[in-house]
Amino acid sequence: MKHFVTPVGFEVKLFVAEPQLEGKPIFMTWDERGRLWVCETYDYPNELQSPGQGRDRIRICEDTDGDGRADKFTVLPSS
Repeated sequence: MKHFVTPVGFEVKLFVAEPQLEGKPIFMTWDERGRLWVCETYDYPNELQSPGQGRDRIRICEDTDGDGRADKFTVLPSS
């Protein structure tokens, strides 16, 4: 935490961590509703699967009770 640089008046807080995130997060972004979308990979780079057989997925992390921590998780499986 001591290495984060933020604008004046901002602070860094933990929103989600293991075990809620199961794969290796390789990308994440926030949407206009305050949800965190995380691309998780199990296969990359060492266990690439045949097309349509991968285990990678997207996990949507949401704070439904307003405490600043993710408490609802929706998983979109790979296709």
